[in-house]
This record gives sequence, C-alpha cells and structure tokens, in this order.
Amino acid sequence: MPNELRELYLQTRATDQWVKPRRWIIAVSVFIVLAFFLPWTQTVATEGNLVFDDPMDRMMPLAMAEDGRLSSWQVREGDQVRKGDTLALLEETKTEYMDPNVLSNTELGRDAKSDAVVGYRSKIIALDEQILQAQRAMPLQIMAAWRKVSADSAKYQAAKLQSLEAERRLLTSPSL
Repeated sequence: MPNELRELYLQTRATDQWVKPRRWIIAVSVFIVLAFFLPWTQTVATEGNLVFDDPMDRMMPLAMAEDGRLSSWQVREGDQVRKGDTLALLEETKTEYMDPNVLSNTELGRDAKSDAVVGYRSKIIALDEQILQAQRAMPLQIMAAWRKVSADSAKYQAAKLQSLEAERRLLTSPSL
C-alpha cells in the first residue's frame, strides 16, 4: 500500500512539473502568433511649408526621415490643421525592391528572349534539314546494307564450299 501511494505521488508530481512549463510555452507561442497579425504603423514628423493648388495633380519633393510613397492626402486647401494632425499617408516602399533601370533592364530581357526565340527557330530549321537529309539517305543506306549482306552471303557460301572441298580432299587423299 505505501508503495502504491508513493508511485501515485511520483506520477502526479511528474505531471505537475510538466504542466507549468507547457502552459508557459503555449501562452508565449500564442502571443507570438498573434503579434504577427497586429498592424504596424509608424509616425514620421517633419517640418516644412507646402504651397500648391491641388496636391494630387503634381509631384512634390518632401524631406523626410523615412522613404515612402504618398498614398492619400488627409487635408485640402483651406482646411484648419492643428499640431499633430495627419496631413498625408505614406505607403512604405523598400529600396531593395526598386530598380532605377527597370525599363532598360526589361528591354534588354525582352531583346534577349527575342534573340533566344530566333536561335531556337534556326535550330528547328537545322534539325528539320538534318531529318530530311537522313530520310533521303535512308534508301541508299538500305541498298548498301543489302549489298553488304549479299556480298557477305557470297563470301560465306564460298568459304563453305572451300571447307567442303577441303574435307573431301582430306577424306580421299591417302594418309601419310
């Protein structure tokens, strides 16, 4: 009986030791997964004077601490603004994704693909010509093969006759 109680105690104690760390691991994992889905916004403060008629009609350079693309304006001409109001929204653009030579690189890629197409077409034409030449040469090769077979058959027959003649001479000749 005391051994059974001891074993029961050890079993419950062993599971208790694993329950607490397991709960912490699950809680931290859930927190990390939820953190991935939270929106991440940044606020950039800058100073400057903007003078324009309609902001969406033309490009304007602004000196800011962060790079980005202007996605929308929150105010219009004549609106009253206070310190801390949002004037415009910037979308993040990563410079490693932008290629300043994208147009010329695209044209070069297109030209390379066009050259590859021309090369493959010429290769197709050359292979078609090889197939045509092989088809033209096939009857001649077949005739040459038949002639070789006929010549080899004649040589075989001649060798067979020579062998028979040698056997006949051997049998009819007196032994030494």
